[in-house]
Amino acid sequence: MTFIYWGAVDSGKHHVKHFAKINGKSWCKWERDFACKYSHSNIIHKDVYKELPLDYSAGLLAKENGYVHYKDAQLRPQKTNLFVNIEWCLPCDIIFPMYSNNNCRDKLREYALEQITPNIDFFKSCTNILPYKTDLRTKIQLLLDKFGQFNKTPWGYDVVEALKHNKKVVYQYLDDYTFNIQGDTEKWLLDNNIPLTYFNMDEDKYADLFGWDIIEHDGINYENDRQITSRIPRFDTDEKQQAWKSLEVHVDEYLSQITRKDTRL
Repeated sequence: MTFIYWGAVDSGKHHVKHFAKINGKSWCKWERDFACKYSHSNIIHKDVYKELPLDYSAGLLAKENGYVHYKDAQLRPQKTNLFVNIEWCLPCDIIFPMYSNNNCRDKLREYALEQITPNIDFFKSCTNILPYKTDLRTKIQLLLDKFGQFNKTPWGYDVVEALKHNKKVVYQYLDDYTFNIQGDTEKWLLDNNIPLTYFNMDEDKYADLFGWDIIEHDGINYENDRQITSRIPRFDTDEKQQAWKSLEVHVDEYLSQITRKDTRL
C-alpha cells in the first residue's frame, strides 16, 4: 500500500521523510516537471527518462542521498514539461504531491490540477493522509516569524512593520497558510470521493499511522520530538529572543478573531 501525504507548508513532510529513512522505506517528492524517488535500502543514483527502462539491476548503488529522477517528456502548450504519471515511480512507500511552489496561494488551480486530476483512480487505491494541526498558537507564531518567506510585501521579513502599516495583509497571509491552502486540497479530495485518513500532527502516533516499528534513531524519538519540521527557533541573543516573544501579542489578537480549533475544513 502506498501512502499519499497531502501536507502543505509546515505540515511535517521532513519529519515523515526522516521517519521513513530510519525504517528503510522509500519516498518520492512529486514536483511540477519531475519526481525524485529516494530509497534508503537499495540506493540508485541514476537519471531515468521516459524513453529509458527503469533498470534496478544496473549496479549503480551509490551515495546515501542517491535518487531516481523521472521526467515526463510530454510537451505542454507552454513548452514546459509536466510530470503526470506518478505511477512510473512505483513501487514507493510514500508520495508527497505538490511538493514545491509554497509561495503559490491558489496552489491547486495554478500549480497542480493538471497533474493530480488524471491520477484520481490511483489515489483511491492508496492511503491518503491529510495532516492537520490543533496547536494553532505555535503554528501562527512560526508563520509570523517566517513572514516574507512565502509572500512578497514592501516590508520583507519585518512582520512587525507590516502589522503596523497593513494588518489585513498579514492576516490574509495567516488565513492562507494556516487554513486556505490546505483547505483547498482537502475539499478537492472530498469532492472527488478520495478516502482520507486525518492525522493530528500534535497528538497522533506516527507508528500507528504507518505501521512501522522503528521510532528512535540517533537520540531522536520520532513520536516525542515533533519539531524536525517547523522547529521553534533557538536564539543566540536576548534581543532575538525578545523579538520572538513580542509576536505573542499578535498571535493572541489573531486567534481572538477566529473560531476554528484546528486546520481542517
